[in-house]
Amino acid sequence: MTEHTPHPNWRKRRLRPHIPPPPPDQPLTPREWLRHLRTHHDLTIDQVTERINQYHPCTKSFLNHLECGHISIPNLSPEKKDALQRVFNLTEEEWAHGTSGTATIKDIVLTENRRTGCGK
Repeated sequence: MTEHTPHPNWRKRRLRPHIPPPPPDQPLTPREWLRHLRTHHDLTIDQVTERINQYHPCTKSFLNHLECGHISIPNLSPEKKDALQRVFNLTEEEWAHGTSGTATIKDIVLTENRRTGCGK
């Protein structure tokens, strides 16, 4: 039996490359918008899953598929869309803007500032 020797760069090969965030005024795809919305609220996928489950059954893998683009966000069922809107406290107009592909990181920050009264 031969002894296994790991590849010398196995740690580097497993690390994902750092991808810098897009410029604040660059339009985001719906999946990018959802991910930036989640990270702006400092939430993990597990935390969002837990909160969504208060309104509608959801799994961690479902949210992961949404953020990876395997499931289309604009085509969500009304129940899941409503649950996501409640978790992130979004109006119908904010949801429509975010899933249209024209929202930016700047829009996420401005919406949150308006809601909390910061940045006036």
